[in-house]
Amino acid sequence: MDKRVIFAVAGAGKTTHIIDSLSLEKRALIVTYTENNYHHLRQRIINKFGVIPDNIAVFTYFTFLYRFCYKPFLYDRVKAKGINWDMPHPNTLKLARSTKEFYKDVYGRLYHNRIAKLIEQQRVIELVNQRIYKYFDHFYVDEVQDFGGHDFNLLIALCQAQIDMTFVGDFYQHTFDTSKDGKLNSGLYKDFGKYKKVLQKAGLEVDATS
Repeated sequence: MDKRVIFAVAGAGKTTHIIDSLSLEKRALIVTYTENNYHHLRQRIINKFGVIPDNIAVFTYFTFLYRFCYKPFLYDRVKAKGINWDMPHPNTLKLARSTKEFYKDVYGRLYHNRIAKLIEQQRVIELVNQRIYKYFDHFYVDEVQDFGGHDFNLLIALCQAQIDMTFVGDFYQHTFDTSKDGKLNSGLYKDFGKYKKVLQKAGLEVDATS
């Protein structure tokens, strides 16, 4: 299996590399963070194939997280509906990670920045990896530099799925964080060397030259 992270500056052709790698023979999962990039990717795929082929799935990160990772395994168990996009009250950081109040607001919605932690806490990451393996041959992540907090930890755990992976991004263009939660991974983007080592430990080849 080929698992790699490609880092390059804006305009270097990272998204083009993903599009050029797609075919009608291999099942591809593409995840990106921003809505703008999601629509851009879809249009680029349509430009190449005329349609979004049945073997290619494109998700924004939180759609992937909620629909693909959470609902199949935890919906009946947790009974949460929808996502709360506000930050949880700081006092919730004092709660045990095993309590539902850490993950759900009073309306039964999941805090967006803790869904990935819920998946870890409920021990279904291996099931998610098996589901990725069942439905796809290649896992692509665009804008990988925007993964933070619990979401970065989940992404690292998903690297254990037994399929090819290509993540692309620009370390120095870190603008957003998919999720902040206290000080978790708060220093992640301060040192490229340390960041690189975490990725390599997860089994990814780090390519900063292509």
